[in-house]
Order: sequence, then structure tokens, then C-alpha cells
Amino acid sequence: MALSILTTTLRFTLLLVCVVAFAGKASRRRPVRTLADSLAETGLPPALRRPAAAALLVAELVIAATMAAPATARPGSALAFLFFGVLTVGVAVTVRKANGAKCACFGAAKHELSRIHIARNFTLTLMALVVLTVPAANQASDAERSVLAGMLALPVFLLVFFIADVASIVVPAQHE
Repeated sequence: MALSILTTTLRFTLLLVCVVAFAGKASRRRPVRTLADSLAETGLPPALRRPAAAALLVAELVIAATMAAPATARPGSALAFLFFGVLTVGVAVTVRKANGAKCACFGAAKHELSRIHIARNFTLTLMALVVLTVPAANQASDAERSVLAGMLALPVFLLVFFIADVASIVVPAQHE
């Protein structure tokens, strides 16, 4: 039962992350264009920015939809594993360039990309891997376990969402 609650909690966390990330980006005027413009700082070639932005938005929506039910969680977690894995590598490459690129993960480009963002995306990748590798029969389907997992997913999601803010309090930025 504990494994079932864990996988359902992780599934709900991935769902919340993708819904809030999608909503934050989609709420902007011209979301694909705005996101594509933010990808310029990453070094992505201009011809790939709009298709990448559109694919990113669609992937977040598909992952969120598939994480909503146990029956679709396995294919959704496979997509989430690939999605967050690619984001982890992309952010790591961008951070290594040290070009001051901002994180537009949840819509607003508030924080400069850093190792915190790499760690967050890597953690989301691992969450997707756990959901993917646990047999579907062990995933919670009854209401009681789902409610408990949902309650556990909320603080996990809030930590994921606010990790850069928490990190800036714990480890203040170094000024030159």
C-alpha cells in the first residue's frame, strides 16, 4: 500500500507541475511566441524556437492529462521521463554557458537558471521514472488512497514550484 501511495503521490505531483507550468505559459499573450523568445537565451537556433515552444506546451498538457488516471499513467510517465530528461540536459547546457538565461518554467522568467533548476528537473525525471517502473497493478485506484496521495502531492508540488525562492533564502546570491 505504501508503494501505491508513493507512486500516486508522484503521479499527482507531475500532474500539478505540468498543469501549473502550462497555465503559467498559456496565460501570457501569444504564449508560443513569448516562450520562443525566452528560448533565445538558451542558444537554441532561431528556426527551432517556435516549434520547441509549441512542443513544450503540448507535452506539458499531454503529461498532465495522462497523469490524471492510473490507466494512462505508464505512457504519460514515459513521456514525462523523456520530457524532464531533455529539460534537465537543456538547462544544464544553458547553465554551463553562464549567459544569464532566465527560468520561464512556470511562465514568468523570474530567476536566472542555476543548479537548482537542474536539480529540480532531474528530480522530476526521477519521479517519472518511479511511476513508469512500478507495475500498474500497484498504482492506487481507490478513492481513499488517491485523496491521501493528493494531499501528499500538494506540499511536494509547492516545494518544486518554489525551490528557487527557497534556495535564494537559504543560499543568498553572491554579489561581485
